[in-house]
Amino acid sequence: MKYITLFAAMVLIAASSVQAQGVEFGFAGYAGYNTTTDNAMVGVGLDVEGFGQVGPVIGGAWFDIETQFEENVTVVQIDANLTPKYDVGDLELTVGVGIAYEHFSVSDTDVSGSNTGLNLLAGVEYEIGGINPFVRYRCSRIDENSQRTIFGGVIIPF
Repeated sequence: MKYITLFAAMVLIAASSVQAQGVEFGFAGYAGYNTTTDNAMVGVGLDVEGFGQVGPVIGGAWFDIETQFEENVTVVQIDANLTPKYDVGDLELTVGVGIAYEHFSVSDTDVSGSNTGLNLLAGVEYEIGGINPFVRYRCSRIDENSQRTIFGGVIIPF
């Protein structure tokens, strides 16, 4: 529950700190696969775009919270990324960098811990009416471990 509260606080801070005209927000639901740990994952996120623009590059940010499905282990990861978007008609190309916070616990033991790290991500988003499907690839360097995840879903602008 404290992770959901932390994520909600991050979203509220981001939404309240950006008061510029033309800033767009979107709620995202997604699923993916961690190729390093061989586990499925699901998550929810907040997509923010439109704060600042240099030529075709639009300022953006991506906040999310997700969990992996790993036997006997609970993994929750929270991410905050700067994700500028390159607008090509209805298609947006994204490259980003950010921070990751991961908490894990192993059932039936007292083993648990938290780590922080760096995210690098790239992806594509397509604007179709009221929803924007997307696919992203993320490499997270948390502690001494690297994780590679591919995920996709939809962003619903609001």
